[in-house]
Amino acid sequence: MFTSTAKASAGVTKHFYGSTAKETITGTAGHDGLWGGQGDTLLGGLGDDTYYYKVVGDRAIEYAGGGVDTITGWQSVNLAKTPYIENVSISGNGLYAAGNDLDNLVSGGSGSEEIYGGKGQDILTGGAGSDTFIVYKGEGNDVIRDFSAAEDVIRLKAGFSTFDQVKSHMTQVGSDVVLNMGDGDGLLLKNVSLSSLSAKNFQLQIDYSKLGAMTFSEEFNSLSLYSKTYNPTGKWTPDLGYGDINSYTLTNNGEKQICTSPYFHGHAGDFSESPFVVNGDGTVSIWAKQSTNSEIYGYGYTSGVLTTKNSFSQLYGYFEMRADLPEAAGVWPAFWMLPSNGAWPPELDIMEVLGDGTTVHTTAHTRQTGTHTSAADTNFTPQTSDGMHTYGALWSPEKLVYFVDGVEVFETATPADMNTKMYMLVNMAMGGWAGAIDNSALGAEMKIDYVRAYALPDNWATLF
Repeated sequence: MFTSTAKASAGVTKHFYGSTAKETITGTAGHDGLWGGQGDTLLGGLGDDTYYYKVVGDRAIEYAGGGVDTITGWQSVNLAKTPYIENVSISGNGLYAAGNDLDNLVSGGSGSEEIYGGKGQDILTGGAGSDTFIVYKGEGNDVIRDFSAAEDVIRLKAGFSTFDQVKSHMTQVGSDVVLNMGDGDGLLLKNVSLSSLSAKNFQLQIDYSKLGAMTFSEEFNSLSLYSKTYNPTGKWTPDLGYGDINSYTLTNNGEKQICTSPYFHGHAGDFSESPFVVNGDGTVSIWAKQSTNSEIYGYGYTSGVLTTKNSFSQLYGYFEMRADLPEAAGVWPAFWMLPSNGAWPPELDIMEVLGDGTTVHTTAHTRQTGTHTSAADTNFTPQTSDGMHTYGALWSPEKLVYFVDGVEVFETATPADMNTKMYMLVNMAMGGWAGAIDNSALGAEMKIDYVRAYALPDNWATLF
């Protein structure tokens, strides 16, 4: 079950360095070390090459049959973007290292990091610090060489929602623990005692059957937009409701778009540049585009926001969106919640992605100490733009638990001031935190399949 062809690259025999300019650095047919640092392009050629990523923008180009190659990075590295490179090693707090479809060696260093093998028979090493190993059934058999029950976590998508279920599929084999996920898939923890493992070592899937009643469901077979004048029974309010320009963009965030709709700025349902498209397959899309429309306050982009401010709010529960997100620099899709009484903070950010297609940000904003603070986490997701994924949050009086594709990714205490009804927002901002906009990637489409909410069950404290 645990046979892998993964192996280390040969030692570097010659190093190649660039100048202070952004450039292409080319190696030889030997075992080369190619150093980026200015957003450089690194070409290794034949031999076992090691590519050193020093800044975001450094990139390696490798072809099939080019040896056993490694990327060493002081930034997050995803080998899915370099399908012919076998190994990756990173070092730095809050980073991720991700493999591809080959048999990979995926290694972390000092700090708290996320380690993901991808498909293939992968060998994973976390290094020092509390690390999260991401394991999906159906993607091959992985080996974790240095799992620490005292501080490491396995984010496991294999059909298990409780530790008892996981434990019933684990066996002590000599000095190792084997987790049998079924259908020929397994996970091997080297030099680990089964008795040392506990529920705190696993992030598992949510059990929807344990939730309370569904309290809100939008399946997007149509789109009912609210207008106080023209459609006061509409389900979705297509603006933020703050008055003037701040109804259509958050200027304090440095956003570059104006959120429009058929009712934009007093129109009677006839504004020509609506970002919403009902696709006819049970989905609705929000499109982000360039615009020269004279009515959008001199801005150069249009996008959209949908909120339940005038139709639905709830205190506590589970809230989930299923969507296919764009991968485009400068776009900022989000699913979040705000208090219906108009206070801020608190704010519950269930999902924000900054156009890279792999990093999901989750944040709880609060003023419980008298000043604005937040509890946040960034979570690697193999790809948010390859189809539909779910993003959810369980909000109880005691804790917030965030989920991606039904698997827990982050837990934090519920802020003391997050104790009033909140409504949901779905939007796609541009610029601001997401950075420079790549106009060549527009229009960018955020396709939404559903938005749902559930009540907490009466016995929530014993279940979650």
